[in-house]
Amino acid sequence: MRTGTVIRFKRYDAVCVGSLHGVSYVCRVIATTEATWHRADVPLSMVECADAGLRPDVRIRC
Repeated sequence: MRTGTVIRFKRYDAVCVGSLHGVSYVCRVIATTEATWHRADVPLSMVECADAGLRPDVRIRC
C-alpha cells in the first residue's frame, strides 16, 4: 500500500499516510457533517480530495 491510497472499509474510508517496516498507517476520513472537531483533524485540499476520489469537504483524523 502506498501513501495516499484510499481504503474503503464497510463503515468508513481511510487514507494511508505512510508505512514503516512493512506496516501501513492509515487515518480515518471524517465528513464535515460531523460537528465535533478534534485537534488531530486535518482538512484536505481540493486537489488532495480530487486525487483520492473523495468529497471536497472531508478531513482526516490522525
